[in-house]
Amino acid sequence: MLKRFEKLQYMVIGAVLMAVGIGIGSIFTTPIVAEKDNVFDEITCRQLVVVGKDDTTRIILNTDFNDPGRINIYNENSDRRIFLGRES
Repeated sequence: MLKRFEKLQYMVIGAVLMAVGIGIGSIFTTPIVAEKDNVFDEITCRQLVVVGKDDTTRIILNTDFNDPGRINIYNENSDRRIFLGRES
């Protein structure tokens, strides 16, 4: 019986220490907010690739130093269907 009581004491001490740590952490740290209402204010990148549920490329938006930018849109068979930009 004593061993069960000792195990229970250690479990309670561990739970209390964890709760205190979480409480102190939430008081002294500021929350990081990357988005507001599921809308990002700005994303900066040179290339953005959008893939479908089956991990096939559906849209590629990219730019280069000497290129004003391109938009490629692909169908479900990965064939390019729409291209906006200048061919290299």
